[in-house]
Amino acid sequence: MKITKKDINKIIKIFTELAELNKSMERQYRYMAYLRAIKVLKSINFKNQWESKKKIDGIGDKIKKKIKEIIKTGTLKNLVQMRKFGKIVSELATVMG
Repeated sequence: MKITKKDINKIIKIFTELAELNKSMERQYRYMAYLRAIKVLKSINFKNQWESKKKIDGIGDKIKKKIKEIIKTGTLKNLVQMRKFGKIVSELATVMG
């Protein structure tokens, strides 16, 4: 599967948002996983490693699946769900009593 610089930038943007949402929900492991993935995505060799289908340090199977979904659809179903959940949690946090 080919990947462009535009794809990489979109993935970084989505993963940055996912990292922040996971951080706000105190999911440190997922937060750190997204930060590692972002660092790898920004590396010079990522595009070549991705296209050669080699194992990429810092990119696990779940992250790889999300990258493929973003390339294929332009979005990530998980992010849409996380946004809704984050909005609900924020609203509940304002409830008094």
